[in-house]
Amino acid sequence: MTGKVALVTGGGRGIGAACAMRLEALGATVAVADLEVGDGGGSRRLALDVADAAAVGAAIEGLVEELGRLDVLVCAAGVLGDLESSTASRAGDADFATALDVNLMGTVNCCRASARHLEAGGWGRIVTFTSLAALRPFERGLGAPYVTSKSAVIGYTLSLAAELGPAGVNVNAVAPGSIDTPMTRSAFDDMDDDDAVSRLPIPRHGRPEDCAGVVEFLCTPLSDYVTGQVIRVDGGLSLTDALSGSGLP
Repeated sequence: MTGKVALVTGGGRGIGAACAMRLEALGATVAVADLEVGDGGGSRRLALDVADAAAVGAAIEGLVEELGRLDVLVCAAGVLGDLESSTASRAGDADFATALDVNLMGTVNCCRASARHLEAGGWGRIVTFTSLAALRPFERGLGAPYVTSKSAVIGYTLSLAAELGPAGVNVNAVAPGSIDTPMTRSAFDDMDDDDAVSRLPIPRHGRPEDCAGVVEFLCTPLSDYVTGQVIRVDGGLSLTDALSGSGLP
């Protein structure tokens, strides 16, 4: 990816940071955007709220003006919210607003601001992040705002892929399952449940680097004929009844 410019949102920690470091290792110039950019990879670091459309637009215009191009966008910024109390019938307006503003509109804001720059190069990549929960919701309707927002990301990704494909821009989504990150550990209480983990076809929790490897595939010429796909990175969790990574009270 030498000569390519990539922007990774949510790149200050966890999966986003792993993606940024992987793209940087491949030779790309990487800009990392996050509320708090942390100490991970990226030669450019931007403090950015992806839910703020005007700020996103200004940041991307400034990045392109500085570096001359934009080739890759990875939308890894996201929030979980209070999964336990936010059931489908009881979640409040604020719960839905936060999830939709960050997870859905944060993705939309970044993609809309980036699209014309990616099209201009005749080759581009967008990777969005949904969740296995969008395909296999939490039991008892828990975390409905999160599930709803991540489901909407899939619909948006497929629409964007259909629109931008003729311009040479491939758009795909990654759907992580149980990935061991600080955010996941803050929400689930069974991350160290060896019995649950042992029932996975690949008997371990995922690591951020597992998602970064799929992003590498989706952001390089290896995926030239791949667009409009949702790729699960879940160690086979969706094939089992294991509760790994879904340990809500």
